[in-house]
Amino acid sequence: MAYAAAAASGAGGARPGPGPNQPDVIKAVRHYVDKMIPAKGRTGGVEGMKVLLLDNETKGMVSMAIGMAEILEREVFFVGTIDRERDAMPHMKAIVFCRANSANLRLLADELKTPKHSQYHIFLSNIAPPSFLDQLAKADVHSRVEQVREYYADYSAVAPELFSLNLRSASLMCKPAAGPYGSLTMEEATFQRSLDGVMSVLLAHKLRPAIRFQGTSPLAGHFARAVDSSIGSQRELFGLMPHSSPSPLLLVLDRKEDPVTPLLTQWTYQAMVHETIGLWSNKVDLPPSTSGAAGQKVVLDPVHDDFFAEHMYSHFTVFAEAVQARLKEYEAKHKTTGSISSIEDMRRALERLPALRRARDNVSKHVAIMSELDRRVRNHKLFELTVLEQDLAEQDALSRHFEEVSALIADPAVRAFDALRLVMIFALRYEVDGSRQVSELKVALASRGIEHGSVALVDALLEYAGVRARGGDLFSKKSVIARVRRGVSRSLKGIDSAITNHKPLLSDILADLASGRLSTTLYPAAGKAEGAGPAGTVIIFVVGGVTCEEAAAVHKFNTTPGATMRVILGGTSLHNSASFIADVEAFSKAGAAGLGTPGPAAGAAASTDRASAGISIDVGTLGFGSGGVAPRGGSSYGTLS
Repeated sequence: MAYAAAAASGAGGARPGPGPNQPDVIKAVRHYVDKMIPAKGRTGGVEGMKVLLLDNETKGMVSMAIGMAEILEREVFFVGTIDRERDAMPHMKAIVFCRANSANLRLLADELKTPKHSQYHIFLSNIAPPSFLDQLAKADVHSRVEQVREYYADYSAVAPELFSLNLRSASLMCKPAAGPYGSLTMEEATFQRSLDGVMSVLLAHKLRPAIRFQGTSPLAGHFARAVDSSIGSQRELFGLMPHSSPSPLLLVLDRKEDPVTPLLTQWTYQAMVHETIGLWSNKVDLPPSTSGAAGQKVVLDPVHDDFFAEHMYSHFTVFAEAVQARLKEYEAKHKTTGSISSIEDMRRALERLPALRRARDNVSKHVAIMSELDRRVRNHKLFELTVLEQDLAEQDALSRHFEEVSALIADPAVRAFDALRLVMIFALRYEVDGSRQVSELKVALASRGIEHGSVALVDALLEYAGVRARGGDLFSKKSVIARVRRGVSRSLKGIDSAITNHKPLLSDILADLASGRLSTTLYPAAGKAEGAGPAGTVIIFVVGGVTCEEAAAVHKFNTTPGATMRVILGGTSLHNSASFIADVEAFSKAGAAGLGTPGPAAGAAASTDRASAGISIDVGTLGFGSGGVAPRGGSSYGTLS
């Protein structure tokens, strides 16, 4: 057989605005899964009983787009990873879906030396280097490989308009190097993995975009030019793509231009769960206090939970009301099954039972999550913290803010991690005008028993994303009219406005994009196409990670009536405050260790320090991955290439 990466067709001609063909990263991944293992009754794919072999990254990517039960319904006898030992099943065919990296090449070569299956159908999640294919062909000494294809699903689809690349320590790419972003092994790997992910999204949606970037960020410019170069080198793939009007756009942003958003307490449902409990591949680990003696892992994703899909961006109070209504609806339906006076009634009741059981389980899941969120809000004074955080983000009031932050630091009900977070926001706001107060607040943190290394993260944040590192004025002075307008808005909206008044920088960028006013000076083009006119589909990629608050802003933008532009948001990771601070810590440690000797992965190094520092945060025994925090040992990123 001839070994060549046969480029798979994309997920369809994506169009902006409402309708079935609008860009959707979950549907794009499912499109490729359907081609590998079609549903029963559909033609194509590998027929008969088979095994599905994944790697540690594609396992998470697939699970976020399709459930295990659905996979097993498609004549898949076994699902596993290529790095694990398993019994030989020579009567079955194997479908392999993995990344085209050196680690997987070694695993595939070992597999093909002593094959366990009758055939191997290998699907690679991105563009495969010719050397990878050559070595794979040489390893197939028993001629078991039937096909090798590229299926562009090299990212985790968190929601229809949100994807993550699950990268830790992306901040290391911001460290100055002897050459242009090239002297650190970890830095190079992270940069290349980010490039692979963006190229995969473009290929999956058949987009050859104009490219613009944040002009104040050398990293964003370097990345944007790398994407442009990669598109130019893949003429066979991108040259045949149909031209669309308005044209698509890729906009590359840098996380450090808005370091405040990842530090804020969140109040929309998905963001609140991620910030307060943590999401890992759209899964939530509920503690024993809310889910029974042993705890419970529940799925929270828009593919398998229509109720969550409808309300994931709702304010917490709105979501609570929706759960209450759904609970009453379930109870009403349950009562209708109680009156059985005939065999026909019995038959209808039995038909309803599975659906009612699913409805009950779903409501119970959300009630358990809400109960845990409510417990943490009350126990950790998150409402009081939020009011001050929002005021810090929006107002200039140095003396008052200093007194209020000092009081919360001294409050034993406020967790040490939240106190650190609050001082970080204060330091970003008053880096220039309040350096003395920032120093005093760091002393106050130390007085709480927080280790020096953790207090030093305040300075590390300013090095990473302070005024000298940022290009724009994040805390621009508000006009009197704007302040009056905000005060009127708060008086009308009441309590919800007091805790959700902040809008991320991305909201302003979206408004300028929609109106065609996004500055070509501040956001210049990479390559020949300037992309200054109205855009159709827009991919916004944030080097350094995105947040659920920004995802909510994109969703609100996409669902605005009359919208003619569709935005997909992605980033190197999906941050909550803990993962963002760990990223800052990795940035700081890399500088302390020296650029030539990067230390251990951010999650591992950060966990020990925080535990000994006495910072009471959930990240003390956690690492970082898809969607933010993940149980230690829950993921292995393998060799990035």
